[in-house]
Amino acid sequence: MIYARLKNGQHFIVMEPGNIERLKRGRVMKTPDNEVLFAFAPDMEWTMEQFNAMMTAGEIDIEVVEQILKRGLIRPEVLR
Repeated sequence: MIYARLKNGQHFIVMEPGNIERLKRGRVMKTPDNEVLFAFAPDMEWTMEQFNAMMTAGEIDIEVVEQILKRGLIRPEVLR
């Protein structure tokens, strides 16, 4: 993975196929400076519903995020 913070403050990430496969297996990845976390969800609508429910219940942390994403991996992929 290539990661850089540009002069204007934007974050720039280039991923290789191995990174994408790890994301599809449910691994949450992060940039070396821990500024950006990213993940894969095969069904974004379901995933957002889960996040919204957890956020109304309190603060959401990385463990909760990983649990939601792992449950979502068994769902079929939805292309919208």
